[in-house]
Amino acid sequence: MKIIIICLFVIASYHVKSQKHYSSIQEGSKYSLEQIASAINQANWCGYYHEIENFEILFDDGARVFLKSKNQLIGEGFEMIDSCNKSVKIASKHIYSIAKNGVIVIRVDRDLKKKKINRK
Repeated sequence: MKIIIICLFVIASYHVKSQKHYSSIQEGSKYSLEQIASAINQANWCGYYHEIENFEILFDDGARVFLKSKNQLIGEGFEMIDSCNKSVKIASKHIYSIAKNGVIVIRVDRDLKKKKINRK
């Protein structure tokens, strides 16, 4: 009986871990889809989820990721913490990259006001 409970727990844990935080990924020139998806799903995006729109993240290689909206995540069973603020913007002003260890790094330009980001 204990083995069955442990197996069910492992399967349930895998299902929760395998849920995606993004709705779509447009591949760039540097990172593979697997690298991007893994980094996105491991990162804490609390504060980046818009209530009803997909939040756009642009990477340094031209890749684009659209995070699922808060409503989409709740509909898929993600437990959203009430203290996790929702974003009022639908795109980030920063450029992101993925470090060698798979962690997402925010690249902040010192002169953001002068630099224009070409968003579709």
